Amino acid sequence: MTLLNLSILAFVLLSGIGSGSIRAENLQPIFPEGISGMARGAGLVFFSYLGFDMVACLSEECKNPER
Repeated sequence: MTLLNLSILAFVLLSGIGSGSIRAENLQPIFPEGISGMARGAGLVFFSYLGFDMVACLSEECKNPER
């Protein structure tokens, strides 16, 4: 990541923390479905991205995509 990306990320995080809108009771429980629920969600996102990437790579192989 570049220094600009990190500084923007730090600004967003610090402004969110400094606003006072974050409450500790909203953070509990972090994983309501447990670690297995988190793993299922991560797997779904991973394979969704993988499928999107495959479609994007295959679309480059088309000879006449406007047809």
